[in-house]
Amino acid sequence: MSTPGTAEPVGDQRRASRSGQIWTLSPGGIDQHPGLFRIETNAGPGSGVRVLNNPVPTAFKESIRCAEQNLYTRAMQLVGDRDPRAHEFSVQLRGFDAAKSGAKTGVACLIALSSALLRKSVRGGLIVVGEVTLGGTIEPIHNAVTLAELAVEKGRDPCSCPSPVAGNFSTCRTTWQPGSISSSIRMRETLC
Repeated sequence: MSTPGTAEPVGDQRRASRSGQIWTLSPGGIDQHPGLFRIETNAGPGSGVRVLNNPVPTAFKESIRCAEQNLYTRAMQLVGDRDPRAHEFSVQLRGFDAAKSGAKTGVACLIALSSALLRKSVRGGLIVVGEVTLGGTIEPIHNAVTLAELAVEKGRDPCSCPSPVAGNFSTCRTTWQPGSISSSIRMRETLC
């Protein structure tokens, strides 16, 4: 089974998504199961981040605000000489499962904002998992194997996750290709 909007394979590569668009998995929470989401972002003149979902899920609002602040404070590392404060970002969270909160999707939000600003596509078929805090640290993912299995079930590969999590995949029950899990999130490798 594959998700709607899945990139078509071209040889060994998948076509890149358009800039500002990224797939992510939310690990869920106490009341929700993990869920697949696509974050779509556009950058234009202005300032700030505007979430188009109405009402905006509270958990997603927290993730996008942390991503926004990390983009501002680490602009030179992430987007070079471009000024993110001189751009307005329009963001939409699209859910493809019953989960609707978009919780703990900060890393994907940060990559989507950077991708839209740079006008560079993210590697096709990539799912990014993880939450970034206001201080820039990556929160641990406690159900990484479940998320990897969900990604494979949805026809998405590879999965990019924070490096402390990569060792957890030895217990994964699905057929997982060696080297398909990125051991760290590196912007230059994620963007095409």
